[in-house]
Amino acid sequence: MSVMDEKDDGIIAPRVAVAIIFEQPHTGRVLIAQRLPDAFEALRWEFPGGSKLDGETIFEACKREIREELGVEVIVKRLYWTEIAKRIHGEFCLHFILCGLPPNQYPRPVDCYALTFATIGEIEQFDFCDMEIIAKLKDDFSLQQGPDLR
Repeated sequence: MSVMDEKDDGIIAPRVAVAIIFEQPHTGRVLIAQRLPDAFEALRWEFPGGSKLDGETIFEACKREIREELGVEVIVKRLYWTEIAKRIHGEFCLHFILCGLPPNQYPRPVDCYALTFATIGEIEQFDFCDMEIIAKLKDDFSLQQGPDLR
């Protein structure tokens, strides 16, 4: 499914833009954020992102959510993976988007509790919300290099 086809794909679940932000230069480390103490699944770790608003593309939602949560502008590279996720609080259409950071942009926890960069392998040590995507990332990318984000 392409992002351009999202209105015609028959999916009615809320759409969520999820940013997979690789550290630059290519270290193979990705940015993960810890949920706020009063949030659902409090203090668990996840890739940052959030819900798409009416009138936004999934890429616009990704950029807005990262700006709100981390105080930085990301460079959206491409859609990586889309999945329907069934959670105890509902069903969601998750759009995982590969992103990069512009030079001299340093994310900070604006609307999350903490953040860090970790390799895909290191993420298994965190109480991570969605381990299915970690398994996919491990299969698709070198743990040392990450994807080519040029």
